[in-house]
Amino acid sequence: MISASCKLPWDAKNAALIKGDEVWHTDWSGQTLSIAEWVGRNFTGNLPSWKAVDAAMQLPWSTKNAALFNGDQVWHTDWSGQTLSIADWASRNFTGKLPDWSRIDASCKLPWDEKNAALFNGDQVWHTDWPGQTVDIGEWVGRNFTGHFPSWDRVDAAMQLPWSTKNAALINGNQVWHTDWPAQTQNIATWVRSNFGGSLPNGWN
Repeated sequence: MISASCKLPWDAKNAALIKGDEVWHTDWSGQTLSIAEWVGRNFTGNLPSWKAVDAAMQLPWSTKNAALFNGDQVWHTDWSGQTLSIADWASRNFTGKLPDWSRIDASCKLPWDEKNAALFNGDQVWHTDWPGQTVDIGEWVGRNFTGHFPSWDRVDAAMQLPWSTKNAALINGNQVWHTDWPAQTQNIATWVRSNFGGSLPNGWN
């Protein structure tokens, strides 16, 4: 199962998908890199001793770096090995108040906003400039996008679509949905073939 996805900060066409300790770019053939090796090749920071991440996102204000989440901790790809709690991170970088969450399932830079992001926990979404209130994912879609949300009660990963300043991709299991689509979804392998030049790794479908 894909645990995290992230628009590549420096690339208007491609994204990174993360499963367990492996990372794959949507323009790669089926090979992957470990998260640590991926960080070493693409960023200046030192990854904490993590073997998996719960969520990832392009930093809204950066075309070079991303935030990775593990449990209640956040790490930026240009930091040394130190991390922040999600609550501390939210208070230092954004104007909103984090709900009483100790972990998140997914995160996504807001496509239309160079300052803020959406964090997901269960069936709830929170924007980093909101006070502590949240909305359910279906209501969030209705308020911000033109598509019809599938009957999902959570998402495993989310990301800004690399080529769009209006829409995002949400991932649940092996299904992907774009925020401007009707309620039908695509299998991840079909989605990759339809939108990118790479080959999804074996066993990731």
